[in-house]
Amino acid sequence: MTTPKRALLLSVHPQYAEAILQGTKTVEIRRRRVAVEPGIPLILYGTAPAKALLGAARIATVEVGHPDAIWELHHEHVGVDRSVFDRYVQEASEVTALGIEEPTTFTEPIPLARIRRALEFRPPQSYQYVSDSFVRDLVLRHPVAEQLTKLMTEPR
Repeated sequence: MTTPKRALLLSVHPQYAEAILQGTKTVEIRRRRVAVEPGIPLILYGTAPAKALLGAARIATVEVGHPDAIWELHHEHVGVDRSVFDRYVQEASEVTALGIEEPTTFTEPIPLARIRRALEFRPPQSYQYVSDSFVRDLVLRHPVAEQLTKLMTEPR
């Protein structure tokens, strides 16, 4: 496998980011189609009150389907009950289920203030793609540099 040229930066509520990083939530649901390939790195941005990059993982699978079908397949792995799921996906004709593997909690979160000192950056509402150069510039001389660099360059 070649070195990924991009990663997926995902905004997640801190409690869900923590569950992903602990390995108890292995599927993340998105209301929009996410055009991403299995194997690429995933960087988790914890929304308020964390406002920081909290960890990383790898996309294992990508499935798009009707919310009921996705719930049926993944309800044990999404980390919420049916009522929370239904509120989140209401009126969506299809959702994306991102299977997550290899979660790694950063030894030190990267706070939003530090990110903004290094780069022009606005956290995404849902997700955005980031280049390997974004990752290099972001983590230069930061304690998590080795963790992120390893994820971006190691073959799956």
